[in-house]
This record gives sequence, C-alpha cells and structure tokens, in this order.
Amino acid sequence: MRLPFNLINPINQKYIKMKHDNEKRDKIYDAIPAQLMVKSYQYGRTIEITDAPTTKQVIKVLPNHRYVDLRSGQVKQMKKRAQTRSDNFKSIKATMARLRRLIGANFLGGKSELWVTLTYAEPITDTKIVYRDFKVFMQRIRKLSFGRQIEYLAVLEPQASGTWHLHVLFKRIDGKQLYIDNKEMAQLWRHGFTKTKRLKQIDNVAAYLMAYLTDLEVSESEGLSKVDNKKIVKGARLCLYPSHTKLYRFSKGIEQPIVKRDFKNNILKANSIDHDADKRYKRHYQHDQTELTITTEFYNKRAKRKEEPGHESHDELPGSL
Repeated sequence: MRLPFNLINPINQKYIKMKHDNEKRDKIYDAIPAQLMVKSYQYGRTIEITDAPTTKQVIKVLPNHRYVDLRSGQVKQMKKRAQTRSDNFKSIKATMARLRRLIGANFLGGKSELWVTLTYAEPITDTKIVYRDFKVFMQRIRKLSFGRQIEYLAVLEPQASGTWHLHVLFKRIDGKQLYIDNKEMAQLWRHGFTKTKRLKQIDNVAAYLMAYLTDLEVSESEGLSKVDNKKIVKGARLCLYPSHTKLYRFSKGIEQPIVKRDFKNNILKANSIDHDADKRYKRHYQHDQTELTITTEFYNKRAKRKEEPGHESHDELPGSL
C-alpha cells in the first residue's frame, strides 16, 4: 500500500524526523536499578518493566460522559474538547502498547491458533459496519463444530484510501488443532477476500501483527522527504487511525496481562530471569512543565519450546489469496 501525497501531513513528517534523530542516538541505555520500585507487565514469555512514576487515581469515569472526583466524591460532567492530531497520535500509541500486551498474553502460535485477515470487495469506511459484519461472521464461525471452544481478538487496520481491513486472531481453548480452509473462511465472511495463516510457536505473534498495524509503505516520489527513503516507515500507519475509534475487541475468554508493582530484582527473581534485558528503551516527555524520562525494559523467558512438526512459519492455509 502506498501513501498518497496529501496524507504526508505535519505529524507524518514529525514522526519520520523523530525516527531519524533517534537512530543517531546511542542505543546503549543505563539499566533500571535492581532496587527500584517498578511496574511490570507479564504476558506470554515476556516480562515488561518500566520505571514510570506512580500517579494516584483521582477520578473514575462514569457512563454518559460523567466522572466522580475521588477526592471530594462529587459527580461531574466531562467537558468536551477538540482533540488535536498530536493528542490522537499519543493516544493511539498507548492503545497499541495495550494491544501488544494483550496479544502476547493470549497468542503464542501453534496448531490451535489462526490469523485471519478480512477485507472488503467494496470500499467500507464506517467502522460500525465493519464490526456489525464481523459479529455476523463470528456467529457463523461458532455454528461450526467449535461453539464456545474458540476465542478471538479482532483488530482494525486503516488503509490510506480510508477503507478498513480487519485482522483476527483465533485460538481453541482446548488446545486442539484449529483448521478452517481459506475458501471456507471466505464463504463465512461473504464480503470480500480472506487470508488465513498459521504461525509457529517460535514466532513473536504480537510483534509480527503489530508491524502490520503500524508500519506503512511509502515512497519519496509521493512526497516523503529524504529524511527516510525506505519503502517501509515503521509506525507511520499510526497517523491514519482516526480519533474516538474502538480499534480492537475480543471475546470474554481472552486473558489480561498480569500487572504488578514490586522491586525490579524481586520481579526478575520470581520469573527466574538472570540475564540482562533483551531490549531497553528510553522515552522523554513533558508533564506539568517538567521533563521526565521513562525507561522500559523487555525480558524474554529463555525456556525453549519444541517446534511443532508440519507447521511452517506464516504458512497460508489452502485457498489463501
């Protein structure tokens, strides 16, 4: 997919320049001190640790655009304000981080899981229609022999044309093989094309899917400056997501990542981790006119899982287009 010139807006250019500047920086960051109180997210084989400061919750959101001030107990009406593109960009990035953890907590690849992409033969720009069609699609899926034995996580993907794709991760909760021929999947969808894949257990399912949802193919001939002339710009698709749109939904059986607060060394010890972080990032931002720096570390558990015979990485099932 190529990005039209008129979609190269200031946020795209700002993101591309930021990416270029970050690549120049030294990637070796100081580790979070072992005795520091941190927040951790545990999902799948990943332990994510951050030294972000703790903020006390002062409001609780209520239905009908209201909230309660936990300090005074007063119920107040939310003030509606226009959200800037910059605000939306930050919100989308936070949503993607939550989505990555959710995928990691539930999908590891293997015979009991499938990744399906649903597309439309005709342009559809209304997400309400997409989710309505998906609801009917799931009813057909459950009418097969799976019933309630199948869980899902569905994610919207915007196109530069303004239309939508839908990526769906399926898994059988009983661990048995999940197989649906792609031709049958298309008949169940009934609105266009489908692509059905199976991922290996050794694949990082979350990272693989997040690349589809955030990266974008562009070219210099379409207005991209020489800051980055790669065909794929990581994260550029984030600028296509509209505000106030529910980007994903999931079935009741999908598990949330485990969130804990403890000293870093206690968290690592509890998870039998004795190696340095596999990845480490620093992020700078402004809060109440104060510049803060947050370090985030990712640790992968070293226990190896046997590869299942007969399943190739990212294999498309018969009938995939």
